[in-house]
Amino acid sequence: MSNSHGETTYEHRAARRSAVVHDRSFMERETLRLRLDRRAQEVRDLSSAGSGDRAAFGRLVEMHFGGIYGLLFRMVGNPEDAEDLAQEVFVRAWKSLGSISDDEALRPWLTRIAVNLFYDHLRKRGRGLRVVELDPLAADPGGREMEPFEELDNREAQALLGAAIERLPERLQAAVILRVVEGRSYEETAAAMGLKQQTVRGHVAKGRQLLMRFLKPWLTNGGSSL
Repeated sequence: MSNSHGETTYEHRAARRSAVVHDRSFMERETLRLRLDRRAQEVRDLSSAGSGDRAAFGRLVEMHFGGIYGLLFRMVGNPEDAEDLAQEVFVRAWKSLGSISDDEALRPWLTRIAVNLFYDHLRKRGRGLRVVELDPLAADPGGREMEPFEELDNREAQALLGAAIERLPERLQAAVILRVVEGRSYEETAAAMGLKQQTVRGHVAKGRQLLMRFLKPWLTNGGSSL
C-alpha cells in the first residue's frame, strides 16, 4: 500500500517536472520566435525608412527609443539631457540612414551615435555628480568579480559610484557603462565604441581598477580587488 502510494507520488512529481520542462522549452521557443519576428520587422522598416518612409522610421523609433534613452540616462545622469540626446540620436539616424550597411543591426548603430553624442556632451558641460542605478550592475558571466559598490550602503553606493564613474576618462567611462552598467556584450560594446574587443576589455579592466581606487576610502576592507 505504502509502496503504491510512493510510486504514485513519484509519478506525480515526475509529471510536474516534465510539465515545467515543457513549459520552459515552450517559453524559450516563443521568446526566440518573437525576437526573430521583431528582427524581421526591423529589417523591413529599415529598408522602407531608407527609401524615405517616415512611418517606418517612426516604428523604429518606437522600438528603440526606450533603450537609447535608458543608456543615455545612465551616462549623463539626468532625464532632461537624456531626453534631448536621445531625440538627437534619432534625428542624426534619420539623416544618416544611407550609411548603415545591409547586414548591420540597428541597435549597435544607434548606440554608436549615442556614445558619440555622450562624448560631445561631456566636453561641453564638464563633469559633475550623478546617481547610477545599481540593479543592472553585474560581474562578468565568466566568473565572480567583486564590484566596487558591494560593501557600501545602497543609497551611499549609488551616489559614490556615480561620482566615481564621472571621474573616469571618457572612453573608460563609456566602456564601463556599456559593459558593466548596461550589461552589453564585449562584441556589442566594441561595435558601439568603434574599437577592438581586446581594447574594450582593457578599458573595462582599467575602469574597474580606477573605480576601486576611487572608492577605497569607503570600503571596509579597502584591499578588495575587482
